[in-house]
Amino acid sequence: MDCKMFSSMIDDYLDDALPEEQRALFLAHAAECKICQSKLEHAQNMLEALRGRAADVPDFVTPAIGKIRRRSGVRKKRIAAFAGIAAALLISSIFLLENMNLYATKDMAMAQNECAGGYTSEDCALPAEQSEENEQMKYSGASTTYRTFDADILVLEEAQARQLLKFLDGQEIELEPAEGGSYLPIEGVREALLPFFEEND
Repeated sequence: MDCKMFSSMIDDYLDDALPEEQRALFLAHAAECKICQSKLEHAQNMLEALRGRAADVPDFVTPAIGKIRRRSGVRKKRIAAFAGIAAALLISSIFLLENMNLYATKDMAMAQNECAGGYTSEDCALPAEQSEENEQMKYSGASTTYRTFDADILVLEEAQARQLLKFLDGQEIELEPAEGGSYLPIEGVREALLPFFEEND
């Protein structure tokens, strides 16, 4: 064994990684060569010094890691708390919106029920004398509702238009042409849209 090979095997010797045969050759060369023997002693002293220093150094890594883990645990708890609060607020607001829509729908249904039989929601708010005029226009025994597509325009079905014209028979009326029918001015409502239909009388 030469000195170059010996130097390359020092680390393996210190780690007890040399096979028995090479270990015997390694120790034999160290006994014969003073330079290699001093290299080996220097490496052994260095290893012992490092092991001693590692034992003397206080362990600051473990407490630091423990502190980090505790902080991350607190942070996770905070995040979980905020997520829970956000979820509760979201669910509450959805619940409130749904209930508001439900009550609004119920109120509209009640208003429509009150106005059934030929009244629009505007008619329900009209003075009593105008409501009486509208009462004369509703079908006898049948309830009906008018469709509105504008706050000031009352859209009538064909049967409703026929009944209105029969009611107004003998009165002078002015119809204005419109898309899909004719406009008829009525007191209390700016105008009513009468659909086109053929007279079968």
